[in-house]
Amino acid sequence: MSSRAEPSSRARARIRAFSAGYTLVALVLIALIAWPLLTSAADGYRPGPGGIVTSDDYYDPWDDPEPTAASAEGDTWTGHGQQYIPLTSLTPGEPLLFTYLDDETPISAVFLSERGAASEDLAPAEFSDYSTEPFHLLPTSSEMTVWLRARTADEWRVRIEPADLEERAGIVSGSGSTSFLYTGTATAARVTARGEYTVRLHITTGEGHDPEYRTFQDSSSTVAWPDSPAVVFSVDSYDDSTSWSIEFFEPAPTASPTPSADASTPEGDADE
Repeated sequence: MSSRAEPSSRARARIRAFSAGYTLVALVLIALIAWPLLTSAADGYRPGPGGIVTSDDYYDPWDDPEPTAASAEGDTWTGHGQQYIPLTSLTPGEPLLFTYLDDETPISAVFLSERGAASEDLAPAEFSDYSTEPFHLLPTSSEMTVWLRARTADEWRVRIEPADLEERAGIVSGSGSTSFLYTGTATAARVTARGEYTVRLHITTGEGHDPEYRTFQDSSSTVAWPDSPAVVFSVDSYDDSTSWSIEFFEPAPTASPTPSADASTPEGDADE
């Protein structure tokens, strides 16, 4: 009866070496995975159970009972994941310009609410248009909170500053791209584009960015928006060869009533 041969001492040494090498590689991989999570947590961001994931356990960042604020240096804000941005000393109706400072950003959507107003039943207004181009925020209160929905816990940098837009009314026309502020009473306008290329119009009110994709190419049509004390219009034109105009349908002024003439009082007979 034959018995199984035991492995030689040299073979056992090779097996131990292989096991040790495999264990070392596994430990290195674990460290590489855990390090971003540890550093993110140290910065105040709590990664979700799935690792470096989108939402700090909350798809809507305002649902987080313990949100953490980003840090500011002047108009520049730096944060991780879905840290929020507190804004104070604002003037309602005066637009802000939001600019991404990195070529790539984990931020996928930007929302704005009055301080303490956002809740599960009252979502903030969305102002981003899912691109990395600068866009406008329109505060409705002196204290607002910017909520950021992020895909990962990676660091991001943004700048929020006064937009300093020119206020326009009546008929606004031009060529090329521009933005302006409207504070009139109209809630509709006729947009006309004349030329070879497309003109795109972005409308922003205190209720957020209008998600409707408005494009015009050698055409004219009417656009409308919610009643708002301030509205930002951003015209995005391919080049200066296409001209455009926006005619606001402002209500005609109401005529003041003509005061009636005083009825003449007949003179009575004088007492003698």
